[in-house]
Amino acid sequence: MTLVEFMVGVTLGLLATVVMLRLLVDSSTQGVNLQRVSAQVENARYAVELLSEDLQLAGYYAEASIQGAASTDPNPCAIAATDFTALPLAVPAALQGYASTDGLGCAATRQSGTDALAVRRLATTTTNVAALGTGNDQYYVQASFCVNDPAAQPLVFSKSAAAFVLQNRVCSAANTLHAYVPRLYFVAPCNDCSGSGDHVPTLKRLDLAGSGSSVTSLVEGIELMRFEYGFDTDGDGAADTYATTVSGSGAASLWSNVVAVKMHLVVRSVDKAVGPPTATAQTFTLGGLGSFTMAQDGYVRRAYSTVVRLNNVAGQRESS
Repeated sequence: MTLVEFMVGVTLGLLATVVMLRLLVDSSTQGVNLQRVSAQVENARYAVELLSEDLQLAGYYAEASIQGAASTDPNPCAIAATDFTALPLAVPAALQGYASTDGLGCAATRQSGTDALAVRRLATTTTNVAALGTGNDQYYVQASFCVNDPAAQPLVFSKSAAAFVLQNRVCSAANTLHAYVPRLYFVAPCNDCSGSGDHVPTLKRLDLAGSGSSVTSLVEGIELMRFEYGFDTDGDGAADTYATTVSGSGAASLWSNVVAVKMHLVVRSVDKAVGPPTATAQTFTLGGLGSFTMAQDGYVRRAYSTVVRLNNVAGQRESS
C-alpha cells in the first residue's frame, strides 16, 4: 500500500465516521424532542379531562331538592361558607368565572392574562354524622328523607354534628351528609413559587374546604387558560349564547344560567426543544376569544379547546 492510498483510505474513513456521528446526534435530538412533545400532549389531555370532570359535576347537590332555589355568588376566596339559606332556599352558583383583569387575593401567583374558574358542588361520597369529631371544620349538607321533618327546613348546612337533625327514609336516624366542595382553578407562572421559583407555568387548584385553604399543583406546562360561558336564555337547558363573563340585566347576567363552558388551553413543553428555535412566533386562535401570539422562545406549544356541559345545571332545566 502506497502512502497516497493510505491517506485516501484514512480520509474516507473519517468522512464515514463524521456521517455516522451526525446521524447519531440527529437521532438523539429527535428522540429527546419527541419525548418532550409527547409529555406536553399528555399534560394537555390530563388537564382537559381533569377540568371537564369537575365541570360535569358542578352544581351537584346530592339528594337535596334545589328545584326553584335562588342562586348566590359567593366570594371565591371566602373560607367561611355562608351561602346556603333555608327559606327561601338559596344555594351557591355552580360556577363563576373570573377574567384575567379580575383580582383574586387568594390566587396571588396567578399568571397574568389567564382566567380563573370557581367550581362548587357536594362530594359524591357520604359521611355519617357519628363520624364527625368535636373539632370538625369541614362544612356538610344534610337533606331530609323523612316525612316527619319540618318542611321549613329542606336541608342543613353546617360543620357542627349537633346541627344535623334531619332524618333518613324510615325516620329512625340522622340522614347521611355530603361534604361541601368549593374550588378555584387558576394558572400560576411556576410550579414551585417559593423563592426564585422554577418558571414552569402550572395549572393549580385552590381548595377552600375546612378552616383554611390549600393550593395543589395539578399539571405543568399550562400557560394560558381562557373560557367562554354558554348561557341558557330560554330555560331549556341548552346554551343559546356564549360570552366571556356575565353582563347586562337579562339571562346572561347571572352565573346560575351558565349550562356549558368552552375551555381553551395553550400548553407548552416543560423544557425547551433541543436545537435552534424557529424564528417566527406562534399565533393561536381560541374560539370567540380571538388570536393570541406567544413568543417563540424554544418551547413547543399547542392549543386545545373543548366544550363541557354542566350536567347538573342543564339537566334540571330540561326536566322543569
